[in-house]
Amino acid sequence: MSDAPSQAQEHDRPATVSTGEYSIGSNVLPGLSKLVEECGEVVQAVGKIMGAHGFVTHWDGSDLKERLEDEMADLWAAPATRLGEPSGQQIVDRLHG
Repeated sequence: MSDAPSQAQEHDRPATVSTGEYSIGSNVLPGLSKLVEECGEVVQAVGKIMGAHGFVTHWDGSDLKERLEDEMADLWAAPATRLGEPSGQQIVDRLHG
């Protein structure tokens, strides 16, 4: 079975695809989707540590502590690099203002 879209699926697709309201580069909370993605990756890393009963060596040999640190760094950087403000204040202001 092919992963390529069928002719009907390709035909139904719009000619241009926008970035979406919450995507990087949008005018409405740009990068919010990236922030949510990074949050999910932190939660996944924590879940793996919990599933390993607190041990930091995963069954596949990877270092879960290192994975968690990497994902937390990505999460920390998301507001600054994706939203254009180091504090992520743009999100707070738009949600509460």
